[in-house]
Amino acid sequence: MSLTRLKIIEEAKRMASIYDHTPSLLYHWIETFGIENTEYLLRNLRKPLETLWVQVNTSRVDIDSVRDMLDGMDFKVKKHRYFEDFLEVEVELRELKDDGIRYPRIIVDREAIPNAALGKDILTADIINYDKFETGDTLRIVYKGERLLALGKAEISSELISTAPQRVIAKNTSSLAYAPPLTELEFYRRGYFSILTPVQAIGIKSMYHSTKDNILIMSTDNGEAASYISELTDQKVPITAIAQNKEHSRVLQKTFARTKSKSVRILVDTFPQFVRINQDIKFTSAYLELRNSRSSVIPSFRSNLSISALEKMVKKQIRITSNLFRCLYDQASITYVTHSIDNFENEKIFENLVSKSYYKSQSFPQEIREYQNKGDFSTRYIKPAEEDKIALERKISTIFLDPLKIKNTGGFIAKFKFTPKKIEN
Repeated sequence: MSLTRLKIIEEAKRMASIYDHTPSLLYHWIETFGIENTEYLLRNLRKPLETLWVQVNTSRVDIDSVRDMLDGMDFKVKKHRYFEDFLEVEVELRELKDDGIRYPRIIVDREAIPNAALGKDILTADIINYDKFETGDTLRIVYKGERLLALGKAEISSELISTAPQRVIAKNTSSLAYAPPLTELEFYRRGYFSILTPVQAIGIKSMYHSTKDNILIMSTDNGEAASYISELTDQKVPITAIAQNKEHSRVLQKTFARTKSKSVRILVDTFPQFVRINQDIKFTSAYLELRNSRSSVIPSFRSNLSISALEKMVKKQIRITSNLFRCLYDQASITYVTHSIDNFENEKIFENLVSKSYYKSQSFPQEIREYQNKGDFSTRYIKPAEEDKIALERKISTIFLDPLKIKNTGGFIAKFKFTPKKIEN
Protein backbone atom coordinates (compact mmCIF):
# COMPACT_ATOMS: atom_id res chain seq x y z
CA MET A 1 0.00 0.00 0.00
CA SER A 2 1.45 3.35 -1.01
CA LEU A 3 2.05 6.02 1.61
CA THR A 4 -0.05 9.15 1.51
CA ARG A 5 1.70 12.50 1.34
CA LEU A 6 0.24 13.49 4.73
CA LYS A 7 1.55 10.28 6.34
CA ILE A 8 5.03 10.87 4.95
CA ILE A 9 5.02 14.46 6.24
CA GLU A 10 3.93 13.31 9.71
CA GLU A 11 6.59 10.60 9.87
CA ALA A 12 9.31 12.93 8.56
CA LYS A 13 8.53 15.48 11.27
CA ARG A 14 8.46 12.82 13.98
CA MET A 15 11.82 11.35 12.95
CA ALA A 16 13.33 14.83 12.55
CA SER A 17 12.57 15.61 16.20
CA ILE A 18 14.19 12.36 17.35
CA TYR A 19 17.17 12.03 15.03
CA ASP A 20 18.08 15.67 14.32
CA HIS A 21 17.74 15.56 10.53
CA THR A 22 15.74 18.01 8.44
CA PRO A 23 12.13 17.01 7.68
CA SER A 24 12.56 17.69 3.97
CA LEU A 25 15.49 15.25 3.68
CA LEU A 26 13.64 12.61 5.68
CA TYR A 27 10.58 13.05 3.45
CA HIS A 28 12.81 12.16 0.50
CA TRP A 29 14.33 9.17 2.33
CA ILE A 30 10.92 7.83 3.36
CA GLU A 31 9.80 8.06 -0.28
CA THR A 32 12.95 6.18 -1.31
CA PHE A 33 13.42 3.62 1.48
CA GLY A 34 10.07 3.48 3.31
CA ILE A 35 9.20 4.40 6.90
CA GLU A 36 10.64 1.36 8.69
CA ASN A 37 13.88 1.29 6.70
CA THR A 38 14.45 5.03 7.16
CA GLU A 39 14.03 4.83 10.92
CA TYR A 40 16.22 1.72 11.07
CA LEU A 41 18.86 3.57 9.07
CA LEU A 42 18.77 6.68 11.29
CA ARG A 43 18.94 4.62 14.47
CA ASN A 44 21.88 2.52 13.32
CA LEU A 45 23.90 5.34 11.76
CA ARG A 46 24.48 6.44 15.36
CA LYS A 47 26.39 3.28 16.18
CA PRO A 48 30.20 3.47 16.07
CA LEU A 49 32.27 1.92 13.32
CA GLU A 50 34.00 -1.37 14.14
CA THR A 51 37.48 -0.81 12.69
CA LEU A 52 39.82 1.79 11.24
CA TRP A 53 41.37 0.96 7.85
CA VAL A 54 45.09 1.65 8.08
CA GLN A 55 46.90 1.96 4.74
CA VAL A 56 50.60 1.22 5.23
CA ASN A 57 53.11 3.09 3.08
CA THR A 58 54.97 -0.09 2.17
CA SER A 59 57.61 1.72 0.11
CA ARG A 60 58.88 3.23 3.37
CA VAL A 61 58.13 0.61 6.03
CA ASP A 62 57.10 -3.04 6.07
CA ILE A 63 53.60 -3.83 7.27
CA ASP A 64 54.82 -6.13 10.08
CA SER A 65 56.73 -3.24 11.68
CA VAL A 66 53.60 -1.11 11.77
CA ARG A 67 51.58 -4.00 13.16
CA ASP A 68 54.19 -4.67 15.86
CA MET A 69 54.20 -1.00 16.82
CA LEU A 70 50.41 -0.91 17.13
CA ASP A 71 50.34 -4.23 19.00
CA GLY A 72 52.92 -2.82 21.40
CA MET A 73 50.52 -0.02 22.27
CA ASP A 74 47.85 -2.61 23.16
CA PHE A 75 45.66 -1.73 20.17
CA LYS A 76 43.74 -4.64 18.71
CA VAL A 77 45.20 -5.07 15.23
CA LYS A 78 44.39 -7.69 12.62
CA LYS A 79 45.23 -8.57 9.05
CA HIS A 80 43.02 -6.73 6.61
CA ARG A 81 40.13 -8.74 5.23
CA TYR A 82 40.86 -7.73 1.60
CA PHE A 83 44.12 -5.90 0.98
CA GLU A 84 47.72 -6.84 1.80
CA ASP A 85 48.89 -3.25 2.30
CA PHE A 86 46.18 -2.48 4.88
CA LEU A 87 45.64 -3.34 8.53
CA GLU A 88 42.45 -3.08 10.55
CA VAL A 89 42.52 -1.57 14.04
CA GLU A 90 39.50 -2.33 16.17
CA VAL A 91 37.38 0.42 17.70
CA GLU A 92 36.60 -0.48 21.30
CA LEU A 93 32.88 -0.47 21.99
CA ARG A 94 31.88 1.01 25.33
CA GLU A 95 28.71 1.68 27.28
CA LEU A 96 27.95 5.31 27.98
CA LYS A 97 25.71 5.57 31.03
CA ASP A 98 23.87 8.74 31.92
CA ASP A 99 23.66 8.80 35.71
CA GLY A 100 21.28 11.76 35.58
CA ILE A 101 23.56 14.12 37.51
CA ARG A 102 23.44 17.63 36.06
CA TYR A 103 27.15 18.15 35.53
CA PRO A 104 28.23 21.36 33.79
CA ARG A 105 27.95 21.12 29.99
CA ILE A 106 30.29 21.65 27.11
CA ILE A 107 28.32 21.97 23.87
CA VAL A 108 30.32 20.92 20.82
CA ASP A 109 29.79 21.90 17.20
CA ARG A 110 28.49 19.54 14.51
CA GLU A 111 31.95 18.65 13.17
CA ALA A 112 33.17 17.53 16.61
CA ILE A 113 30.23 15.22 17.37
CA PRO A 114 31.67 11.97 15.88
CA ASN A 115 35.09 12.48 17.49
CA ALA A 116 33.56 13.09 20.91
CA ALA A 117 31.41 9.96 20.56
CA LEU A 118 34.56 7.95 19.68
CA GLY A 119 36.48 9.04 22.77
CA LYS A 120 38.52 11.98 21.49
CA ASP A 121 39.37 14.79 23.91
CA ILE A 122 37.58 18.13 23.51
CA LEU A 123 39.64 21.00 22.08
CA THR A 124 38.92 24.71 22.19
CA ALA A 125 37.92 24.75 18.51
CA ASP A 126 35.29 22.04 19.16
CA ILE A 127 33.27 24.16 21.58
CA ILE A 128 30.36 26.45 20.72
CA ASN A 129 29.07 27.05 24.27
CA TYR A 130 29.65 25.93 27.86
CA ASP A 131 28.51 26.27 31.46
CA LYS A 132 30.71 27.55 34.25
CA PHE A 133 33.09 24.90 35.62
CA GLU A 134 36.40 24.50 37.47
CA THR A 135 39.51 22.43 36.78
CA GLY A 136 38.85 18.77 37.60
CA ASP A 137 35.06 19.00 37.35
CA THR A 138 33.13 16.22 35.66
CA LEU A 139 31.52 17.55 32.48
CA ARG A 140 28.72 16.50 30.17
CA ILE A 141 29.83 16.63 26.53
CA VAL A 142 26.62 17.35 24.62
CA TYR A 143 25.23 18.64 21.34
CA LYS A 144 22.03 20.54 20.69
CA GLY A 145 21.58 21.45 24.33
CA GLU A 146 21.20 18.17 26.20
CA ARG A 147 22.00 15.29 23.85
CA LEU A 148 24.75 13.40 25.64
CA LEU A 149 27.83 12.29 23.67
CA ALA A 150 30.38 11.66 26.42
CA LEU A 151 31.52 12.52 29.91
CA GLY A 152 34.77 14.37 30.49
CA LYS A 153 37.09 15.90 33.06
CA ALA A 154 37.92 19.60 32.87
CA GLU A 155 41.61 20.34 32.21
CA ILE A 156 41.15 24.06 32.90
CA SER A 157 38.42 26.27 34.34
CA SER A 158 35.81 27.71 32.00
CA GLU A 159 37.09 31.23 32.71
CA LEU A 160 40.35 30.40 30.88
CA ILE A 161 38.85 28.99 27.67
CA SER A 162 38.94 32.30 25.84
CA THR A 163 42.68 32.58 26.57
CA ALA A 164 43.49 29.02 25.47
CA PRO A 165 42.86 28.91 21.70
CA GLN A 166 44.65 25.63 21.01
CA ARG A 167 44.54 23.13 23.83
CA VAL A 168 42.58 20.28 25.39
CA ILE A 169 39.73 21.68 27.46
CA ALA A 170 38.26 18.36 28.62
CA LYS A 171 39.65 14.84 28.72
CA ASN A 172 37.14 12.34 27.40
CA THR A 173 36.53 9.83 30.21
CA SER A 174 33.43 7.93 29.07
CA SER A 175 32.02 7.62 25.56
CA LEU A 176 30.08 5.35 23.22
CA ALA A 177 33.31 3.89 21.84
CA TYR A 178 37.05 4.47 21.77
CA ALA A 179 38.84 4.86 18.45
CA PRO A 180 42.63 4.65 18.95
CA PRO A 181 44.19 8.09 18.25
CA LEU A 182 46.34 6.82 15.40
CA THR A 183 46.85 10.22 13.79
CA GLU A 184 48.62 11.40 16.95
CA LEU A 185 51.32 8.71 16.72
CA GLU A 186 54.89 9.31 15.59
CA PHE A 187 54.61 6.62 12.89
CA TYR A 188 51.69 8.56 11.40
CA ARG A 189 53.54 11.89 11.52
CA ARG A 190 56.46 10.26 9.73
CA GLY A 191 54.11 9.19 6.93
CA TYR A 192 54.38 5.46 7.52
CA PHE A 193 50.61 5.02 7.32
CA SER A 194 47.36 6.84 6.60
CA ILE A 195 43.71 6.28 7.51
CA LEU A 196 41.30 5.71 4.61
CA THR A 197 37.62 4.93 4.55
CA PRO A 198 36.49 1.65 2.93
CA VAL A 199 35.05 3.60 -0.01
CA GLN A 200 38.35 5.41 -0.57
CA ALA A 201 40.39 2.20 -0.29
CA ILE A 202 38.18 0.19 -2.66
CA GLY A 203 37.77 3.16 -5.00
CA ILE A 204 41.51 3.62 -5.35
CA LYS A 205 42.04 -0.13 -5.75
CA SER A 206 39.47 0.11 -8.57
CA MET A 207 41.70 2.35 -10.67
CA TYR A 208 43.59 1.02 -13.68
CA HIS A 209 47.27 2.04 -13.74
CA SER A 210 49.86 2.39 -16.50
CA THR A 211 53.38 3.79 -16.61
CA LYS A 212 52.09 6.24 -19.23
CA ASP A 213 49.36 7.62 -16.96
CA ASN A 214 48.71 11.24 -16.17
CA ILE A 215 46.28 11.19 -13.23
CA LEU A 216 43.77 13.82 -12.14
CA ILE A 217 42.48 13.86 -8.56
CA MET A 218 39.55 16.02 -7.56
CA SER A 219 38.86 15.14 -3.95
CA THR A 220 37.61 17.10 -0.96
CA ASP A 221 39.71 14.98 1.43
CA ASN A 222 42.96 16.13 3.01
CA GLY A 223 45.26 14.34 0.59
CA GLU A 224 45.25 10.71 1.75
CA ALA A 225 43.68 9.53 -1.52
CA ALA A 226 46.31 11.23 -3.68
CA SER A 227 49.09 9.98 -1.40
CA TYR A 228 47.92 6.40 -1.72
CA ILE A 229 47.62 6.65 -5.51
CA SER A 230 51.15 8.05 -5.58
CA GLU A 231 52.29 5.08 -3.48
CA LEU A 232 50.60 2.54 -5.78
CA THR A 233 52.25 4.09 -8.86
CA ASP A 234 55.72 4.03 -7.24
CA GLN A 235 55.99 7.84 -7.38
CA LYS A 236 56.72 7.49 -11.11
CA VAL A 237 53.46 8.78 -12.60
CA PRO A 238 52.52 12.48 -12.66
CA ILE A 239 49.51 13.23 -10.47
CA THR A 240 47.62 16.53 -10.33
CA ALA A 241 45.53 17.22 -7.23
CA ILE A 242 43.07 20.11 -7.45
CA ALA A 243 42.82 22.21 -4.30
CA GLN A 244 39.57 24.15 -4.08
CA ASN A 245 41.13 27.13 -2.30
CA LYS A 246 44.32 28.24 -0.56
CA GLU A 247 43.36 26.62 2.74
CA HIS A 248 42.72 23.29 1.01
CA SER A 249 46.07 23.68 -0.74
CA ARG A 250 47.86 24.13 2.61
CA VAL A 251 46.21 20.97 3.95
CA LEU A 252 47.24 18.99 0.87
CA GLN A 253 50.81 20.30 1.07
CA LYS A 254 51.05 19.19 4.69
CA THR A 255 49.80 15.69 3.85
CA PHE A 256 52.08 15.26 0.83
CA ALA A 257 55.07 16.41 2.89
CA ARG A 258 54.16 13.88 5.61
CA THR A 259 53.78 10.97 3.15
CA LYS A 260 56.69 12.04 0.92
CA SER A 261 54.38 12.05 -2.12
CA LYS A 262 56.79 13.64 -4.59
CA SER A 263 54.86 12.80 -7.75
CA VAL A 264 51.85 14.96 -6.80
CA ARG A 265 51.51 18.58 -7.80
CA ILE A 266 48.77 20.92 -6.57
CA LEU A 267 46.71 23.31 -8.69
CA VAL A 268 44.36 25.73 -6.94
CA ASP A 269 40.98 26.06 -8.63
CA THR A 270 37.36 25.17 -8.00
CA PHE A 271 36.36 21.81 -9.43
CA PRO A 272 33.62 23.22 -11.73
CA GLN A 273 35.89 25.91 -13.12
CA PHE A 274 38.82 23.57 -13.68
CA VAL A 275 36.86 21.11 -15.82
CA ARG A 276 35.07 23.91 -17.68
CA ILE A 277 38.08 26.06 -18.57
CA ASN A 278 41.08 23.72 -18.60
CA GLN A 279 42.11 22.92 -22.17
CA ASP A 280 45.87 22.57 -21.83
CA ILE A 281 46.24 19.47 -19.65
CA LYS A 282 44.84 16.06 -20.56
CA PHE A 283 44.58 13.09 -18.23
CA THR A 284 44.43 9.33 -18.76
CA SER A 285 42.76 8.62 -15.44
CA ALA A 286 40.69 10.51 -12.87
CA TYR A 287 39.65 9.93 -9.26
CA LEU A 288 36.61 11.97 -8.21
CA GLU A 289 35.58 12.41 -4.59
CA LEU A 290 33.41 15.49 -4.89
CA ARG A 291 31.55 17.32 -2.16
CA ASN A 292 28.63 15.15 -1.12
CA SER A 293 26.18 14.76 1.75
CA ARG A 294 28.39 12.31 3.69
CA SER A 295 25.18 10.71 4.90
CA SER A 296 26.87 7.29 4.99
CA VAL A 297 29.54 8.34 7.52
CA ILE A 298 29.27 6.70 10.94
CA PRO A 299 28.73 7.52 13.67
CA SER A 300 26.31 10.22 12.55
CA PHE A 301 24.01 11.96 15.05
CA ARG A 302 22.54 14.86 13.13
CA SER A 303 22.37 16.61 9.76
CA ASN A 304 21.18 20.07 8.80
CA LEU A 305 21.11 19.14 5.10
CA SER A 306 17.79 20.00 3.45
CA ILE A 307 16.48 18.44 0.26
CA SER A 308 17.00 21.74 -1.59
CA ALA A 309 20.65 21.85 -0.47
CA LEU A 310 21.08 18.22 -1.55
CA GLU A 311 19.58 18.97 -4.97
CA LYS A 312 21.99 21.90 -5.44
CA MET A 313 24.89 19.62 -4.50
CA VAL A 314 23.75 17.00 -6.99
CA LYS A 315 23.46 19.61 -9.77
CA LYS A 316 27.08 20.59 -9.14
CA GLN A 317 28.16 16.92 -9.16
CA ILE A 318 26.40 16.46 -12.51
CA ARG A 319 27.96 19.63 -13.92
CA ILE A 320 31.48 18.55 -12.91
CA THR A 321 31.19 14.98 -14.15
CA SER A 322 29.50 16.04 -17.39
CA ASN A 323 32.28 18.53 -18.23
CA LEU A 324 35.12 16.29 -17.11
CA PHE A 325 35.64 15.00 -20.67
CA ARG A 326 37.33 18.32 -21.56
CA CYS A 327 40.31 17.22 -19.46
CA LEU A 328 40.55 13.63 -20.69
CA TYR A 329 42.32 11.59 -23.30
CA ASP A 330 40.36 9.09 -25.37
CA GLN A 331 39.53 5.96 -23.27
CA ALA A 332 40.45 7.69 -20.00
CA SER A 333 39.23 5.75 -16.97
CA ILE A 334 37.23 7.52 -14.24
CA THR A 335 36.53 6.41 -10.67
CA TYR A 336 33.69 8.25 -8.92
CA VAL A 337 33.16 7.81 -5.17
CA THR A 338 30.88 9.27 -2.50
CA HIS A 339 30.28 8.77 1.22
CA SER A 340 26.56 9.08 0.66
CA ILE A 341 23.58 6.83 1.32
CA ASP A 342 21.45 8.81 -1.11
CA ASN A 343 20.56 7.48 -4.55
CA PHE A 344 20.47 11.06 -5.91
CA GLU A 345 24.26 11.27 -5.46
CA ASN A 346 24.95 7.66 -6.35
CA GLU A 347 22.85 5.62 -8.75
CA LYS A 348 21.21 8.68 -10.32
CA ILE A 349 24.62 10.24 -11.03
CA PHE A 350 25.76 6.99 -12.66
CA GLU A 351 22.58 6.84 -14.70
CA ASN A 352 23.19 10.41 -15.90
CA LEU A 353 26.80 9.61 -16.84
CA VAL A 354 26.14 6.53 -18.92
CA SER A 355 23.32 8.34 -20.72
CA LYS A 356 25.96 10.59 -22.28
CA SER A 357 27.15 9.54 -25.71
CA TYR A 358 30.75 10.18 -24.71
CA TYR A 359 30.82 8.12 -21.49
CA LYS A 360 30.59 4.36 -21.19
CA SER A 361 30.37 2.12 -18.14
CA GLN A 362 33.54 0.24 -17.25
CA SER A 363 34.09 -2.98 -15.32
CA PHE A 364 36.25 -3.11 -12.21
CA PRO A 365 39.81 -4.54 -12.21
CA GLN A 366 40.20 -8.29 -11.63
CA GLU A 367 40.97 -7.99 -7.90
CA ILE A 368 37.73 -6.13 -7.24
CA ARG A 369 35.70 -8.31 -9.64
CA GLU A 370 36.67 -11.37 -7.61
CA TYR A 371 35.15 -9.79 -4.51
CA GLN A 372 32.08 -8.83 -6.54
CA ASN A 373 31.69 -12.43 -7.69
CA LYS A 374 31.94 -13.67 -4.09
CA GLY A 375 29.30 -11.17 -3.01
CA ASP A 376 31.59 -9.12 -0.74
CA PHE A 377 31.05 -6.02 -2.89
CA SER A 378 27.75 -5.56 -4.66
CA THR A 379 25.47 -3.01 -6.25
CA ARG A 380 22.27 -1.73 -4.66
CA TYR A 381 18.84 -2.13 -6.16
CA ILE A 382 16.48 0.82 -5.91
CA LYS A 383 13.18 0.37 -7.71
CA PRO A 384 13.22 2.68 -10.75
CA ALA A 385 10.34 5.00 -11.61
CA GLU A 386 10.21 3.44 -15.07
CA GLU A 387 11.82 0.64 -17.02
CA ASP A 388 15.32 -0.09 -15.73
CA LYS A 389 17.45 0.09 -18.89
CA ILE A 390 20.86 0.06 -17.22
CA ALA A 391 20.49 -2.70 -14.60
CA LEU A 392 23.35 -4.74 -16.07
CA GLU A 393 25.65 -1.73 -16.37
CA ARG A 394 24.93 -0.79 -12.77
CA LYS A 395 25.66 -4.33 -11.61
CA ILE A 396 29.01 -4.45 -13.43
CA SER A 397 30.20 -0.89 -12.86
CA THR A 398 28.96 0.19 -9.41
CA ILE A 399 29.45 -0.88 -5.81
CA PHE A 400 27.41 0.27 -2.86
CA LEU A 401 28.86 -0.22 0.62
CA ASP A 402 26.00 -0.29 3.10
CA PRO A 403 27.30 1.25 6.36
CA LEU A 404 24.92 -0.89 8.42
CA LYS A 405 26.20 -4.11 6.83
CA ILE A 406 29.92 -3.34 6.85
CA LYS A 407 29.64 -1.54 10.23
CA ASN A 408 31.84 1.21 8.93
CA THR A 409 31.53 4.36 6.87
CA GLY A 410 29.90 3.34 3.61
CA GLY A 411 29.16 4.89 0.24
CA PHE A 412 29.25 4.41 -3.51
CA ILE A 413 31.84 3.64 -6.19
CA ALA A 414 31.28 3.85 -9.95
CA LYS A 415 33.54 3.12 -12.92
CA PHE A 416 33.18 4.69 -16.36
CA LYS A 417 35.40 5.81 -19.22
CA PHE A 418 35.58 8.55 -21.85
CA THR A 419 34.69 7.33 -25.34
CA PRO A 420 34.57 10.40 -27.61
CA LYS A 421 32.54 9.02 -30.51
CA LYS A 422 30.63 12.25 -30.57
CA ILE A 423 30.56 15.09 -28.10
CA GLU A 424 27.24 16.61 -27.13
CA ASN A 425 27.01 20.39 -27.17
